[in-house]
Amino acid sequence: QRIALASSELALLPFAPIAGAEGLQARVGGDVAAALQAIAQAVDENGLVGYWPHTRGLVTLTAWSYELMIRAQAAHLPVDTTLRDRLATVLNQSLRSDYPHLLTDAALVERATALYALAVGGKLDAAYASELARTAGALNTSGLAMVVSAIAATPNADRALVAGLLETLWSRVHVLAHNGQPEFAGIADYDSDPLILPSETRSLAEVTR
Repeated sequence: QRIALASSELALLPFAPIAGAEGLQARVGGDVAAALQAIAQAVDENGLVGYWPHTRGLVTLTAWSYELMIRAQAAHLPVDTTLRDRLATVLNQSLRSDYPHLLTDAALVERATALYALAVGGKLDAAYASELARTAGALNTSGLAMVVSAIAATPNADRALVAGLLETLWSRVHVLAHNGQPEFAGIADYDSDPLILPSETRSLAEVTR
């Protein structure tokens, strides 16, 4: 919740009318600092961030934490760079299919989430991006969207590969005609572990991005 609040405020800052109306400039620094403090207090012995202190960490939550730190830096807010780099190291390790701390029922999605977060931080591993791209059919919509975003943002991205992934991605989004107008009719998706907070809203947001 702290990460979601801070991330949404950072995302809204460029929209001056909204940011001004909501008083974000006065709040975002404190909310980001509170989120970063909570992250630092919830890192487990494996270097992964948990939902609370002294609980098992998750790759997905670690990726969200690292992404928040990168976006906070871009907004010129103070960040613990030592912790940031530690999280990046752990996320790089989690890209391996044999990484022991992936959730069994959500391993591919967790790896995709880690890949995207590292891409946001400028640390994309092209080899793992290509590997995950080959698993497109097995990824849920959110994971597939993050892989597409990560690959598309790289210099000299394989446009044919991106086009194929986008075709697969949009085939998951159902649009029906209603009174002569196209209307969103849901997403064809796969079940995911509830620990990674899957939702149609999240999936649609990743597709839109």
